[in-house]
This record gives sequence, structure tokens and C-alpha cells, in this order.
Amino acid sequence: MRDSISKMIGCFFRFALLSALLQIQVVESAEVLVDRNGSGDFTSLSDAVIQSLSNGESDIITVKSGTYVSDQNVGEILTFIGSDDITIQGENSVDRPIIVIQPNIDNMLSDNIDGVVIQMGGALTFENLIFIPSEAFTIDENIDDLFAVFNAGGEGNPSSLDLTFRNVLITHSDIDHQPVTSDGFDDPRFWDNTFRDDAINVDANGPPDEPINLLLDNVVITGYGQASDSDALVLDGPQIDCTITGGSRFTYIRRRGIFAYNVQSLTIEGSDENPIIVYGAGETLIRASAGLSNWKYLWCVGLNEGDNGITTGFAARIDPNGGASVVAANCIFSTAQYDGMFMNFDSESPLSYEFHNCTFHNVPQLIRFGYVGEAGPSENVQMTVFDSIVDNADWTAPNDGTYWAPEPTVVHYGDGDNTLAILTLNNLAYRTQTFVSSASGSRTPNTENNIIEVDDFQFVSEELSRNTLNTFLVAANDALLEGKGANGSYLGGARVESETTDVFEWPLY
Repeated sequence: MRDSISKMIGCFFRFALLSALLQIQVVESAEVLVDRNGSGDFTSLSDAVIQSLSNGESDIITVKSGTYVSDQNVGEILTFIGSDDITIQGENSVDRPIIVIQPNIDNMLSDNIDGVVIQMGGALTFENLIFIPSEAFTIDENIDDLFAVFNAGGEGNPSSLDLTFRNVLITHSDIDHQPVTSDGFDDPRFWDNTFRDDAINVDANGPPDEPINLLLDNVVITGYGQASDSDALVLDGPQIDCTITGGSRFTYIRRRGIFAYNVQSLTIEGSDENPIIVYGAGETLIRASAGLSNWKYLWCVGLNEGDNGITTGFAARIDPNGGASVVAANCIFSTAQYDGMFMNFDSESPLSYEFHNCTFHNVPQLIRFGYVGEAGPSENVQMTVFDSIVDNADWTAPNDGTYWAPEPTVVHYGDGDNTLAILTLNNLAYRTQTFVSSASGSRTPNTENNIIEVDDFQFVSEELSRNTLNTFLVAANDALLEGKGANGSYLGGARVESETTDVFEWPLY
């Protein structure tokens, strides 16, 4: 990677050269219009961005509806460098413009070739837009992420970034540049133009470690990347604060849906009417390795298609390297080959975790501490689960002879010695074959208040689709669960009653 001086010099000459070659019109106003048909200030979004970065003003770039790709089938090349305040918004929130992203071959910020490259301070907002990869992402194996975000600033020039995606769709497309989906429920595999690796990768782990505030509001990412390690959202930086709201969805992901590898905080703010959904990731639906995580109305729902398709490993994982802390409320963890929640680490300092009003469905157990043959967390780790339900009696172990727990259970306490994490279960309704499995040296969980074994759970719907959002995993065992939760509430786990979602009111392409 080149040093910072070379980057600044290179970027200056690159912008100057592009401006001269393209004869870009200088726009005095901070508001510009992009129209591919020629009625605006620019016909190309790339040109409008270059102008906005050079004028020293706060800019609003409005993009008219249409598909932004050249007659030679070349997409937009977007690079954001320096410090600025830029908003790029589709003029029509329903008929959103389709921005075809071309690989940024001239990118000097990384050893990789990415699509949209962001290394700026200030504020950058994408709103009412559809982003799809050009065919080059499928053809060229050297291409990496669709959106690549890096630290701005540097020694003597600190700079933080407020980065917002609002009402944005990121997905695959056909050969005519039409998006595969609008709501995330359509399978993107085997389409023409596909992602190579991650949809959004925030790589801010290392000097200067500047703050990045990332907001994803009503964002749909649907894309089965071609690289084996492709994820929907990767967060890697000690000062990243990420918030996900507004019914965002991450679907059909080859490896991980949300990967909070190194963050300061991850806040997921859904609602029963508009949950945050991670669906059909191949390894892990959500994985937290560091920072403070607060999850509300997060639905993690896997797939089990067998050897030739997507088989979700973990619904959720908490990893050892950063001492991640998690509070989860009204969350669903459904359909995984291994665990609803997997935790394998210890801590010298006390750590506490809380899961309340959650539903664990078709996973081998609610929680597993520890790998095969390794000690799990010590008593420094405390977890409390209350007002939750577990229904995994119909789950079956993979038929490969390697699985450590041949029958579904509520909790598995490690496969090595000294798995002494303190687990408290308070108001739990469950349907499973075994309540606790544990290895030598392990501790049994504390059980308090209503611990109810239910012979047969009744759910209004157990299959997630666009047509079952209102009824998915809504418990219907009224007589058994009535008054069994905290303060005499209904013990329904994540969902107390059927709700009408807002999904069909979302802006659709």
C-alpha cells in the first residue's frame, strides 16, 4: 500500500486528469441533478461526485430514475476521498435509480480492487438507490468488495465519518441490469451479474483508527458472493458504531450475514412490525467478536438445503477475541445445523449476557459453551435467559458421525473440563429431548420461576417467507403459556401475537 503522501498526490492528479478529459461542467450550486437522459447537470453520477468533492461545499446530488450504465456496458466508478458532506439521493423513493457499479481499477487505497471506495471524513449519505455489480465483478477474480470503507484522516489530520445507507437495495442483477429482488426474498444465486466478495466491508482496523458512525436504515442486501468468504456486512474497527434499523434484511449470503469482528458498538433496532432479518447465511447468521451489542427484534433464520445448497451452521456466535457483550430482546434464532447461540471464550474480567423474550427454534440447543475437547467459559462469564421458548425436538443431527450432541437439548455445557459459565434460566418453555448435557467439570444451569416442558408447541407458521411475516413463529399455546412470563405476561418468546407488518408498504422497485 502506498504512503499517505503518494495517495494524496495520486488522487489530485487523477481528479484533475478526469476533469480535463471529461470536460466536467463546474456547478456553482451545492445542489446538482443527475439525469442519464441529459436534462440535468450531469448524465453520470461519477462526474457529479468528482465535482462535489472538488468544490468545498456541502452537496446534495439528486439522481433521476433510470439505469446508470454506459452504452459500452461500463458502470459508475465511485471514489470518495478527503473531507466533505455529500448526500446522494434518488429523486423517486419508489422508482429508485439503478446504479451499476464498475470495479475501481485505479483505486490506490487498497491492495484489492473494489467497487465503491470510501476513505473520507465528514458525512456521506446514500438514499433511495439501488446498487448492482457490473458484469466485471463476475468475470474478474481479482475484484473484491462492492463497497469498501477505510479510515480517513491520518497523523495531524483526524477525521471521522458519518456514513448512512437509507432505503437502499444492494443485490445481483440480470444481464439487462435489473435487480434480482426488491424485498430480499428472491434467490440471487445463478444470476448474471453477481458480487465477488462482501457487499459492505468497513475495514478501519489500524492507524489512524478514526470513528466511523454507520447507519443502515431500511437496507436490503441480497447476494450470494462468488468468494467462499463473502459476507453481507463486515465491521472491523475499534471505533465503529453501527446501527441497523427500519426492517433491514440480509439474505442469501454465502458465509456470514452480519460480522461484528471488531467494533465499539452494534445496535440493531427492529420492531415486531419491521424486524431486522438475517436469512440463509451459509456459516453464521450473526457473529459478534468484540464491542457492545444490543439486538432488538432481530430474526436470524437459517436454511438447511443439504450438501448442494445453503446449510446454516450457527444462528449466532459470540467469539473470544474481543470480549463481546450482548443484550438481545425479542429475537428469533431458527434453523441451524449447530447452535442457536454458541459461545467459546473466557475472560479475566466479569462479562454478562442477557437474552429475554427470545425464540429458539429448530436448533440443537439454546446455548452451547465450548468446542469439542476444549474448556469453555469460566465463572467470569454469566448469561441470563428469561421469558424465552425453545422448540427443537424435531431437529436432527447431521448424518456425518462427527456431531458432539446426538440429540437436541436446551443447553450444552462444553466438551472439555471447567466449563463453569453461570447460566440462569428464568421463565422458560421448552420442547426438546434433553434439558441439559454437560461434560465433566461443568456446572448445571440455575432455573427459576416457570420452567415448563411443553409436549407440542403450536406455531401459526414455522416457515419464513414474504407471505408469513405476520405469523412466523407466533406461539399459539394459549392455555399452557398464559400468565407464565414475567409479571403474569404471556410466555410467547419473541412474538406474543400476530402482527401486521409494514413490508408491503416498503418502496419497491
